[in-house]
Amino acid sequence: MKIKPIRLNEFLIKSNTPSDSNLPLVHSAMAARLLDILNDERLLATPCNVFMGDNLCYLFVGRPSYKVPASENPSEWQLPVVFVLRFAHELPIKRIFPFDSGAFVGKRLPNYITCFDINNYDVSVNKNNIGRLVSVFFGDDARYIKRRSFDIFDIKERYEIDARHQEIAALARLYREDSNANFDDRAAAIELQITEDIYLTSQNVLGIVMPSEYARIPGFRDSIFHITDAIETYDLHPLNSASHYGLIYEAVNNIYRRYGLYK
Repeated sequence: MKIKPIRLNEFLIKSNTPSDSNLPLVHSAMAARLLDILNDERLLATPCNVFMGDNLCYLFVGRPSYKVPASENPSEWQLPVVFVLRFAHELPIKRIFPFDSGAFVGKRLPNYITCFDINNYDVSVNKNNIGRLVSVFFGDDARYIKRRSFDIFDIKERYEIDARHQEIAALARLYREDSNANFDDRAAAIELQITEDIYLTSQNVLGIVMPSEYARIPGFRDSIFHITDAIETYDLHPLNSASHYGLIYEAVNNIYRRYGLYK
């Protein structure tokens, strides 16, 4: 009898864990694009430089994990904006990864996980795997938001993991280890790749986070009121761009609190 490795998708489906995560999706972009996005009222699926030939729009589950290019002394247009989204309809999902695929392919994640084939971590065959990832590795939505994953030894004991589960063990280790400057929170955020433009409407936009300077534009709030009135802002500080992410996370959490999604 041949012994085969157990892939993440197979493991999740057989885990018999809850799959009912209630987390919104988030899309981050550089603020320089904010006004164009709002005028078009859509997030574009653009040519991907990781999965060549695909036009994709990237979303993360629950956390604004995507990072814009770092700047030591940014202007407001170099800072991130975040769209917090929820959909009543099915999205055309191309792939679902348990981490930032660009960081994986670019070898910005540890080699104990990038030594495996990235395609073995695509769990898009079943959208319920999003909730299963949260349940197996974090327990619930609140722990996922705070990146409080279970210890690898707890997971091994609960699911009787052995050497066939090497790819699952590598993911558990990645989630548990402290982030670093190279891959930060993107190492522990669930990524969705969408194959079409996402239209921004009052039905799917819960709120938007942006630098304060944009919300101060005369008439700005009125101009997007038909999309959302949940606008959270954060101030530009004389710090590098990475130092603003704590403010951004808190602003996103404020939108969640508004809808009773986070305490």
